Amino acid sequence: MLLFVLKPAVSKDNAELKSELMQILKTVPDKERKMIESKQTDGKTAKFETIKDTITDPYDQIRSFVNAEDMEYFNQLNTHMETKDSVEQVRCKAVVYAILQDKELTQEQKEILALSQFEILARMPGSDY
Repeated sequence: MLLFVLKPAVSKDNAELKSELMQILKTVPDKERKMIESKQTDGKTAKFETIKDTITDPYDQIRSFVNAEDMEYFNQLNTHMETKDSVEQVRCKAVVYAILQDKELTQEQKEILALSQFEILARMPGSDY
């Protein structure tokens, strides 16, 4: 008896596999051939779950650092940032996020640096920076 066991990733429609099997089968007499297709699985399946994005938008985080009298200016900068292309927006957010996650800076330094970097990155025409 000749038994072929195919791995789950190997397709039975693979042309190279079929030609190799046919060459092997030519060496075996017809009366000894028996084709059985098994639908067994080993029970291992991959399951992908979506993970909720837990990273807070860095601009929302730095909003709490802004004084009430400067909130209008901050909102203008934020609106201007939204006009940039998505790649540039992600880069700018990454810089601000990195500042907020820094372990060496004090909280006051993080606030000042994050807000100033946000203003620099916005490059809004007519900015007072």
